[in-house]
Amino acid sequence: MYYKIHWRNPSKVISQIYGSGQTPFTVNRFHIVFDALSSDDLFKFQYSHIATRRLLEIFRENQFTGLGICKELIVEISGEFKDVYTSEPLPSYFLLAVKGTPGGDDIGITADYDLVISARVLNELNGVNISDVDIEEF
Repeated sequence: MYYKIHWRNPSKVISQIYGSGQTPFTVNRFHIVFDALSSDDLFKFQYSHIATRRLLEIFRENQFTGLGICKELIVEISGEFKDVYTSEPLPSYFLLAVKGTPGGDDIGITADYDLVISARVLNELNGVNISDVDIEEF
């Protein structure tokens, strides 16, 4: 069984995102700016999915199919963030390179850039933080 993750309100904590590459699918460098602190391990921003190192390690340990090489992001915090969260460190974040077929691999992506995950992945997501999403059968 497969499930679609749809974000009701894609990330409100990231104000800017910069990428360089030939297309959105061959990003060579990625830079994000955080405005607020979030405990989420998975974000969607525009057409990209961003995961914490913790979540990426879960994906790798379980050898889920559908992920390519995930690149670590250059992370910056905004002035607003510094004013409110003076001593809060940010975790490492990675751009998920989703290459899988939705409904075929453990992790895939739809034409609308929603993630489609297998029941195996959903079971592992129960231990991580993901908010403001709808998870429905695919």
